[in-house]
Amino acid sequence: MRVLIVDDDEWKTQAILEELCRHGIARSDIVGAKSSAEARQLLLGGSFELMFMDVILPARNGSQPSGEISIELLRQIVEDGTSPAPRHIVGVTADPDALQLHTSEFKRMTFHLLHIAPAIEEWRGYIQQLIAFDARSREAEGNFDFDVCVLNALLTPELEAVRMHWPVILNTEQILDGSVLYRSGTLELDGQTKRVVTAYPAQMGPIAAVQAADSLIHAFKPRVLLMTGVCGGFSDHVGVGDVVVAERSWDWQAGKWTGGNHLQPAPDQRSASISLLTQARALPPSEIVAISTQFAANRPAGTPKLVVGPMVTGSAVVASTEIQGVFRGQHRKMVAIDMECYGLYFAAAMATSPRPEVLCIKAVSDLADRGKSDDFQRYCSYMSAMVGLRVLNRHFSK
Repeated sequence: MRVLIVDDDEWKTQAILEELCRHGIARSDIVGAKSSAEARQLLLGGSFELMFMDVILPARNGSQPSGEISIELLRQIVEDGTSPAPRHIVGVTADPDALQLHTSEFKRMTFHLLHIAPAIEEWRGYIQQLIAFDARSREAEGNFDFDVCVLNALLTPELEAVRMHWPVILNTEQILDGSVLYRSGTLELDGQTKRVVTAYPAQMGPIAAVQAADSLIHAFKPRVLLMTGVCGGFSDHVGVGDVVVAERSWDWQAGKWTGGNHLQPAPDQRSASISLLTQARALPPSEIVAISTQFAANRPAGTPKLVVGPMVTGSAVVASTEIQGVFRGQHRKMVAIDMECYGLYFAAAMATSPRPEVLCIKAVSDLADRGKSDDFQRYCSYMSAMVGLRVLNRHFSK
């Protein structure tokens, strides 16, 4: 386990380091940073499974620390995706005032917030439990059955694009748990033969997606759970035909409706797997264009691009610009909307070991803030399927 400690307090840094080593983490796997800028450089330079982060950080070594700097770094990691995210992020502080002032923001974007001070011992037990949990998860990683499970909301045209354009050999269709139709078989990835399941639920929507994904995870124990298909996009971030990789998703309708049709949101954000996101981000723009040119039928006039960002999920397609204003205010960089992504990410997050890597890739078939059109659904299904295949190739060859 590689660990990053971001803290300008020497005592606190040393205390965390000693506790980690006491529970079996190699000293060579622990890296320290004293500022927000230094932490960003280290995150960009290598992957970390665990990060401890002070509630009050300086922007650069020697500058004045503040809680706003720490929160902005968290937003860049957790919300914006401009810095790679460790598997676990834990907030730490020795200052009771900082603990009280920034608890809500840190708890929203981290796994836990620890009060670490010379007279306090409770934090040591949490670190021990976290290391033990991670070890159990790693032990279970060898218990996977299938390599890839791809789930689509629709048989036509979404799943048809996968079955038509992927190098798969599939068995006859079967029914799982009375609500998921699937075909199992093999997938060729750069000379490697992988076990694959392709599936779609009997109905659309986030609840159906949760049920289908949960059934597939339990029945087939896939290493990777992937969703491809079409989505709606927002014109200030994407165009028709662009491919969206959902770094995170949530149900925009979660919360409390008050008088005057005002929604007090309570979004439960769920994230894609960092390893798959990394492979998606690494795809060069020229490769996205090359995939597009291989589609012989009707396609948009523009040059497609790959966009990584939040994809909000709802139980219905929303055409009203007034309602769109409700959920677009929930995240400053929301790029797309669909009916299944959150359900997929939620099911993967709730899965017991072995837990699959998960990613949702969809192409923009229409602009949610413009008129609806079905003209490019086949093209978009093809684009998302082929980008998904490229991500799998990179993931299994690393």
